[in-house]
Amino acid sequence: MAQSTKESKNSYLSIGDYITLYCEERLGFIQSYLSSSVFNDLAVLSHPNRQGPPVSNISAIVFQVCVAQRYQTNKKILKYKQLVDENPSDILLQTKYAAIQKAAENESNDNEAEQKRQTGRAVQYGQVIQLQHNFTGKWMHVNSISTSRTEPSNMMVELRSESAKSAFFKIMPRYKVKSEGENVQYSDQIVLESVKCLGAFLHCSRFLNGPKSIYANCFELNLSTRPGGFSIYRFYKPSTTPKEAVAFKSTLKGGDMVRLFHREVEAYVCAEGIELETGEDVHLRVRPSNPAIPKTMYPSTSAITFWQLEVEMGSINGEEIMWDDNVRLRHVVSRLYLKIGQNQTTKLIADGSSPETLFRFVPVVKDGDHISGDSPVRIQHVSTGHWLHGQNDKEYVARLERKRLGKNGGSNGSKSASSASDKELESLAMLPWTTAQRKMICVTKDMMYDDAFSLELVDDALVRDVNYVAGVVPMLLKIGHDLSNGKFNNFDQQALTKMEIAIEELQKFLFIDSVASKRRQKLIRNFMIVDILLKLLKFRVKEPSKLFSRSDNEIPATTLAALEPLFGAMINLISVYLIGESRKNELYLGRHLDFILSLIGDTTNPIGLTATQMIVELLNNNKVLVQRITRQHIDRICNLTRKNMNYRYLELLGVLCVVGGAALSRNQDYIASELIEKVNKKEESIFLMTELGQNIGRRKNVVYVSWDSGKGWQVLHDFTSLNFGTDYYLYLKQQLLLFSSLCAGRNGDTVDLLTKNLAFITWEECYLSLTDAKLADEIRAIYARLMFDLFINVGSNFVSQETNLVYNYDDLPSPSDHRKKSMFSAIRSAKPLPLTFIEPLKLWINEFLEQNDIMIASDIGRNNLLSEVLQMIRKLALLGYYKDFREIKAILDPIMGLLEGSDDLPYRVENLSAAEPEVKQLVENYRSEGRYKRSTQNAAMVDVKIR
Repeated sequence: MAQSTKESKNSYLSIGDYITLYCEERLGFIQSYLSSSVFNDLAVLSHPNRQGPPVSNISAIVFQVCVAQRYQTNKKILKYKQLVDENPSDILLQTKYAAIQKAAENESNDNEAEQKRQTGRAVQYGQVIQLQHNFTGKWMHVNSISTSRTEPSNMMVELRSESAKSAFFKIMPRYKVKSEGENVQYSDQIVLESVKCLGAFLHCSRFLNGPKSIYANCFELNLSTRPGGFSIYRFYKPSTTPKEAVAFKSTLKGGDMVRLFHREVEAYVCAEGIELETGEDVHLRVRPSNPAIPKTMYPSTSAITFWQLEVEMGSINGEEIMWDDNVRLRHVVSRLYLKIGQNQTTKLIADGSSPETLFRFVPVVKDGDHISGDSPVRIQHVSTGHWLHGQNDKEYVARLERKRLGKNGGSNGSKSASSASDKELESLAMLPWTTAQRKMICVTKDMMYDDAFSLELVDDALVRDVNYVAGVVPMLLKIGHDLSNGKFNNFDQQALTKMEIAIEELQKFLFIDSVASKRRQKLIRNFMIVDILLKLLKFRVKEPSKLFSRSDNEIPATTLAALEPLFGAMINLISVYLIGESRKNELYLGRHLDFILSLIGDTTNPIGLTATQMIVELLNNNKVLVQRITRQHIDRICNLTRKNMNYRYLELLGVLCVVGGAALSRNQDYIASELIEKVNKKEESIFLMTELGQNIGRRKNVVYVSWDSGKGWQVLHDFTSLNFGTDYYLYLKQQLLLFSSLCAGRNGDTVDLLTKNLAFITWEECYLSLTDAKLADEIRAIYARLMFDLFINVGSNFVSQETNLVYNYDDLPSPSDHRKKSMFSAIRSAKPLPLTFIEPLKLWINEFLEQNDIMIASDIGRNNLLSEVLQMIRKLALLGYYKDFREIKAILDPIMGLLEGSDDLPYRVENLSAAEPEVKQLVENYRSEGRYKRSTQNAAMVDVKIR
């Protein structure tokens, strides 16, 4: 009787259930597999199979039934966020925004509590519900101001991240055999009426979407006065009691994402590649746990290790998986199924209906009927009865490595073939970007004792990130197919704008609290979005691409011109992918360095400028890539600098001089010779001139700058106030940074060149600029660095703790060097400053620290200056300039106050004790919580504290 009651209850639709909606007129499920806010429409893919529809991700057709949500406060927060972004220095506005954030958080908690309270309660006809899309986490909405694309007399239906009245629907029976107040049963045919637009219902269009739509072979879901009938199918019903809910969450279900971790080999089963792009075959990626490397103690966050479970009886079955159930393993990135071929090897195929794709989980120790996420299992192939086996003694050879071996090895390898392969081995395209160890995976007839796998459930936050990135790939592939087939010749400006916005949204997605997320950048790499974008950019230069087949028709110049903003958004996204300290990201993109270098040169085109900035990020502190930069590359950059005088080229030359704090003397000498000596001899200097006022008949002890080779002069602090334009300011900034990079590592030749032979920089100029309170803090910080590199860390000023007795032979100057100087004579050519110059600097440092005893998060420029001053103190102490105990004590007190940080402020407040109560509360919240969160501002403060 109890079992019968439970089955009867499960036949009713309840709050919290996950369902699919099948359109009876067009015979297809409602779906959406795009994640962008501009591609937010829903479609109906007509397919007669109600158990296994051909969708790329089963969660794309799944919706959760939710109670009506409160949304008023969350609606306000969107408005205030825009105001805060426009006025970041308005403290009162920040205070109001913080209060609204707190209220919105409380409202969200109330909605969540109400949803939990109502979960399991039967839904009745006439009840108002909301539908939350499982793939995107967005709500189904009615757009009352936009018409349907296929039926202009109807309104659009779309997905949005925020809740509103337009997301409320009244569930009604399609036929009059049932009435309001009765429970809704599964397999019932229903209609959904909009609460905002009474008398209008969800409806499926009569016509397919046009060829320009990403859902080209699907019908459109819209809102019409003519109701559309939908059948409800249960995906799964969550447990209602807290105890059952905890157990249910850790139990494997259809549609779950899991990792397959081989316990003995300590490796994940993975594969690589996407649609139309060949990747790596199925293999084991070794990831041993090491307490010395904390990230190895946590599960992998790489999407190439994720597999989605599909039950044999139908992919729309999301209920708990039993031990005897047959399942399919679908790779999350490539959307291909794992299969065992005739030669007993593991492969990936697109056809999920093949019996070769069925597997069964066999427990190592059986504990209950359901499979828990932490249960050790063995994986058996159903049709052959064989077992998945990890070959710990056999290495998997990656695709690029196989290409190398194929060209270098073999019995028929001739000398010419070998030399050709050697040349290709050195090319950037063959650059290895990962050092991960890989093992082979196969099947064996007998069950092996050590072939135990852990089925690790992927956490919900990571699933959402994976779905978002996966939801952008179809749009990018659509762009490539349209370009290759000539469909962009008659371009739609609105569609291009939407694509551009979608790429910009993905760019913002890579940041969490204004800090680049390495985990999300990894997903961009896993889904090969970087490769797709670069191959799309090749259409711009008419270079053939293997990913998209090219048609015989050339893309017209007018079309390429219209596509420039879209191409610009693509290269901006690639540039953001490089932000951070991920060496793997840099090496992965470094394989395409030759193509990226071909994009630079046109300073009037944003793409060329962004490409230059991207190369800077790519080469910064990356010795592997910097070593691949030849003299021809440097000559081209120097020529571009002379031709265009753009600050980005100076920055690019600077990163070629110093890698990881180590100076590359050959690059320093060559760049100094090509860019400074030779140009200066022709009196065609490309640098802004700086000079003391007394030397040019102006005010004494005031630094002036000239942008026209000495014809006109301007006070430096006025020049850097941006009155002369951002480009001039940035050019001066990068010029000073380049001088510092050229002299780094005690390069006496370039020090003498800049301070004596050409007198570009003097001690007086550095000191006056550093101590000028009117000058921009960012420029003052650079002058602090120049003081040390050009005047203090030279000659006989050696730090005994850093004495180097071992040198890289390749870095030593050759006997035929054009300078005819040994390394040691070059180092000793510059002379250190006498103590009479250092004492005023030490006095100023004491005064500066006393005036800046607290840190302000929003003042990033001042924090960078503080960082350089503290670094200067450390270096002076190592060189022996701080010996007196009283001097040391005088600087320790303010330094300890900066380190402790209890008085730090989020914004500049003149008199905190007399400030408004809201401001005091904002400061208190920042000191107790805000300063510990990841952000760009806090990162600058941390940089000061670790100095």
